[in-house]
Amino acid sequence: MHTRFSILLASILLIMLFCGFSAAADKTAGHPVVSEKGLYQVSHASQVDPVPLNTIHAWVVEVRDAQGKPVNDAQIDIDGGMPAHGHGLPTKPRVTDDLGDGRYLIDGLKFQMPGEWVIDLTISAGSGVDKARIDLSLGTGSDHSGHQH
Repeated sequence: MHTRFSILLASILLIMLFCGFSAAADKTAGHPVVSEKGLYQVSHASQVDPVPLNTIHAWVVEVRDAQGKPVNDAQIDIDGGMPAHGHGLPTKPRVTDDLGDGRYLIDGLKFQMPGEWVIDLTISAGSGVDKARIDLSLGTGSDHSGHQH
């Protein structure tokens, strides 16, 4: 009986692994999100995969203009939170390094609970000021893509 239970449990875990179950679904990583006014295309990649809960971590954000050219020397302000819960981020993430070629290191991201999160980026650069939203679904095992806002 114990052996059957072990085999069943192992089978379930393998199915979850092959079906892509994870603590965080972040299908927007690597896929550009277009800013509200269409001035910028923003993509991101967490330095920790999958995006963790209750751990301060960093992202690399890449900003390109509407023609796909890297946007250098941008000012990026970060905000966000859980709209359904009515609260913001538990930390104050900020750009800590301009990596060149339109890439920026954002340090200080933390998500303290599972659920639907947003990261709002306000980008100020040569093309003007615009906002981009990155949607995340953490700890739910479901997938969400970035929405254009």
